[in-house]
Amino acid sequence: MSLTFEKNATPGDGAQSVDKVLEEIRPQAFHLDADPSTCTDPAMLREGAMERYGDLHIQTGGKFLSTWHTAFTSQALPFVIPRMVSGPDYPKQPRWRRVYDDAPYVSPLDFMRGFARRVEGQVRNDHAAIPIVRSNWFQYTVETGGTMLAPYQAKRGRPQEEVANELCAAAQALHRQLWQGTTGKGRHKTPIAGDTTRLPYANGLTPVQRRLAWNMHFMCQNLPGVQQLRQLMGHAQFGARVVYGDCLFITVSPNSQNSALVLNLSRYRENDSSIDGDDPTQKCIRACAGIGKPRLEADESFETELPAHEFRRICGARDPLAVMDAYTVHIRLRLARLLGVRMCPWCPRCNTRGRSYPCQDRFGSNMMPMGGSLGASPAIGAATEHQKVGDPHMHAEVHLSCIYQYSTLEEIADKIKDGLFNPSALMDFHAWLHREEPFDAAAHEGMREEMETGWRERWADRKHDAMSQTPTYIAHDTQQTLWHSP
Repeated sequence: MSLTFEKNATPGDGAQSVDKVLEEIRPQAFHLDADPSTCTDPAMLREGAMERYGDLHIQTGGKFLSTWHTAFTSQALPFVIPRMVSGPDYPKQPRWRRVYDDAPYVSPLDFMRGFARRVEGQVRNDHAAIPIVRSNWFQYTVETGGTMLAPYQAKRGRPQEEVANELCAAAQALHRQLWQGTTGKGRHKTPIAGDTTRLPYANGLTPVQRRLAWNMHFMCQNLPGVQQLRQLMGHAQFGARVVYGDCLFITVSPNSQNSALVLNLSRYRENDSSIDGDDPTQKCIRACAGIGKPRLEADESFETELPAHEFRRICGARDPLAVMDAYTVHIRLRLARLLGVRMCPWCPRCNTRGRSYPCQDRFGSNMMPMGGSLGASPAIGAATEHQKVGDPHMHAEVHLSCIYQYSTLEEIADKIKDGLFNPSALMDFHAWLHREEPFDAAAHEGMREEMETGWRERWADRKHDAMSQTPTYIAHDTQQTLWHSP
């Protein structure tokens, strides 16, 4: 039973027995990083691992470890990295292991990106390892990146210490305003309540405090996961409507539990200790760990059996990287092909200066010459969020080339009189594109009960396995065209 409405494409897990409901569920938590105990309890996380061994001799002390040291990752994650061999390099510190002249410099950002793609099972299956590494990188970036800057100018006739103390007092006042201040006047007065995007508009700020708040607001736009970045995304999408015209709003919700692509992209070492047992789950993961397994295309002439829904759910929960890689393929390859736009793994950063092959042309368009299934699309803007089961999910604004983009109403009326534009054809196109009722109402009613039953069971029955693969008639285009010969 669920107290919230479920989405059709990405619903939460279906009804299960009490003894299995919490097994293999990817943890999801929202916490403040001020105290590690708000995120995880190390004793509970490692209790199960310690029970498999004999007596342990643990020596405790009161000396804290530096989190911004190369050895910290190995010290904090001894069961993920068994030996003291891994960690990022921090500037202005003596190098720990990479002491040779030709040894590469691994920044905290590069280490976090590489650590998330390690193939060892203890890294992929540990639900705390990658969040710990990312939290350490984020805290280091915030503390050392200069998230609050203020122009410091020595004033004639005033001691420099007095000017610096004024800026420090302004920062302290902004902290109080962040949690106790308000915006607006009269009945429209609203508490700020920790919303840093509204802090520059707080009531009662001095000119120095307001200037400092705006500087912090600008600096935070380059940090991932902050409120200012979300606001910047909204401004970019609004600007796209000004440049490219109005848009179509689409939603893409891939389901990792019904996806052969997720299983195909899940990678393990052949002799990995996490999958070399006789447990049915380990056997299933071992069978799908190789290249090209399982097949992505449904072929009637080739008998292949996908793992059961229960094991597909476990594989997706244990390997979230495979879920993200499959989502990337869906968006940057399949969706881009459907919409007829150029998109690469580095978009939109591929358009920066110095890149050899940007996806945008000189006019700022990503459109392919022949367009896509919806027509010609010069641009697309999208944002990713995560649904109830943790799967990534996209909302996008697709801009289509049409007469209403840059023509005035008078110019459109002249084209209608001259027979160059038929409004009925455009309305018929949108009626087909936005169709919400089934094409065959009788067939829909005949299958309605079966479909609702399958949805409540999350399509776990074997007869729905074909949903996880691409049909043959879509994977292999047999139609003769000027550009394709079957």
